Amino acid sequence: MKPQLLDELKKQYSSVHGCYRPEGGPCFYLVSDPAAGDYGRRRGRRFVAAVEARDGTLDEKVSLTFLVATMAQMVKSSLIGDLDAFCEEVGLERLRETLSRDFTSERDEDIVLTRDSDDSLFRRPSSASIIQRYQVLKGEILHVLADRHARGAILDRKEEMAPYDMLMEVQARLEQKEGARRARYVARVPQTILVLQLVDGSLDVLQHLLDGMNDEFKDHGFAEVWLADYSGLEAYRDIQLFGLFSDKWWGYHLRPWPDRKPYG
Repeated sequence: MKPQLLDELKKQYSSVHGCYRPEGGPCFYLVSDPAAGDYGRRRGRRFVAAVEARDGTLDEKVSLTFLVATMAQMVKSSLIGDLDAFCEEVGLERLRETLSRDFTSERDEDIVLTRDSDDSLFRRPSSASIIQRYQVLKGEILHVLADRHARGAILDRKEEMAPYDMLMEVQARLEQKEGARRARYVARVPQTILVLQLVDGSLDVLQHLLDGMNDEFKDHGFAEVWLADYSGLEAYRDIQLFGLFSDKWWGYHLRPWPDRKPYG
């Protein structure tokens, strides 16, 4: 997702759900708001799938309003559980399904869960399908990063890395280093600490994206994982640290005397 478009969407909608790319189609930005009050006591969310137009603006192609009827909220409480979470998860899944069937036609659709609806059509997506979708997205991210590395676009000081590129790069490098750890060190070195160096960007622009992402950096075998910001080394003669793992070290560790002026 492009950072400028993401920021624009966050101003317009209460929730931004990331990207979805149907087979053979473009990347759709998925967003939603609670359904408007004119639906009475029915509860739900209105989802929108937008694509980037040629002029760089966002074009809303498909909207889908998912509602739970009043009686269904009572009769199907065991299926629904938390109503807001149910509307978000099921509505998003139905939006992805409709995009997979047809991603070219502009349309508005309504789906209503009633007391007589078939429960099997309104179940939350399984954990297996979520993991598979995440793996596909991660593969696309790694492919883009590899292409940019091949063209020398990042990590060679030719340009300042954007915050979202930095975040994807950190996740990609962690996965790469975990593979190396398993292949080379796991049998001989039981406790390994990983330090990832930031050279083409700084923690100042990255740390706000890391808020609440503790669980995204736990799928590995390292004892500790750190981000080391080298971008201010020449100016301040020291390095700033952000702990990614474990929870004990999570967060930004301030540079000593952060208000002092740079050397020179």
